[in-house]
Amino acid sequence: AELGWPAFDRRLLHESGELEGIGVPELIRLDEHGPEFLERLHLLQGSAHYFAGLRAAIGAAVAQGPAILVGRGANFLVAQPHALHVRLVADDGQRLERVMRRRWLAESAAAELIKAEDAARARFHRHFFHADWSEPTHYHVTCCSSRLPLPAIARALGGFLGNPGEVSP
Repeated sequence: AELGWPAFDRRLLHESGELEGIGVPELIRLDEHGPEFLERLHLLQGSAHYFAGLRAAIGAAVAQGPAILVGRGANFLVAQPHALHVRLVADDGQRLERVMRRRWLAESAAAELIKAEDAARARFHRHFFHADWSEPTHYHVTCCSSRLPLPAIARALGGFLGNPGEVSP
């Protein structure tokens, strides 16, 4: 909202599912997860269909003009000359607090969820991009939301980009 650009987060997920005919429950299972054992043996193709739809949905989002693409390996799917790749991080305590509040979880359950989601994202990026998603050199900028609130980060990035309305995708 701060930049005036559309944001694609879960929207990418739903659009990828529509493009590939994958239902919401299956999308949730596949979202930012590497393929499971049977898929790696090419006996099931759910992850491959999800990834094809994701690639197409990201391409369609970028074709619309300036946008914010959240996660799902977008930094590997959109060429750097046409994008600013930003990684948002937070300290462990703030991540835990956010997950507890947003998901209504106890501390131990939230900690387990964070650990599981981080491991799933790591597998997803290793499988589809042959990359470590936490490697800082895959991004132009890394910002810590524990030290600077998200609206301030957005304003700083908007200032860096100039007038967001004039930036091409």
